[in-house]
Amino acid sequence: MESDRRNYRFGHLRVVLARAIPLLALGCAPGIPQGLSFEHQQLDLGVKMAGENITVRFPFQVGQQAVTIDGLRPSCGCLNPRVEIGADHRQALGVELSAGVFASVVAEFATAGFTGHKSVEIEVSGSGPGLPTT
Repeated sequence: MESDRRNYRFGHLRVVLARAIPLLALGCAPGIPQGLSFEHQQLDLGVKMAGENITVRFPFQVGQQAVTIDGLRPSCGCLNPRVEIGADHRQALGVELSAGVFASVVAEFATAGFTGHKSVEIEVSGSGPGLPTT
């Protein structure tokens, strides 16, 4: 009963990071993307309680040509995105990413005050094959 009251009071949130970052393979040699290649394009986080802070990751690899990610613009103030390279999680905005580099777009997603379905996007700007993208 108490948990039912808590669920009603805080509300449920169904979170889908739809089209957050599409798979880019423009002008590719067979099997090897020229630009960025993301592991997944969207995340369905299912039903969450409003107020949870969730970390989401979009791993990617740079294809045959280097790229530079200059900015990440979220569609909502609830996202705080960054680019991380390697195990030490270095920030990478404005840094050229060489061919073959593995990195991730990581976002801290704050759900305070949300109820119902929420779908958000991240616009990735920069230079190189496949950029900018959403």
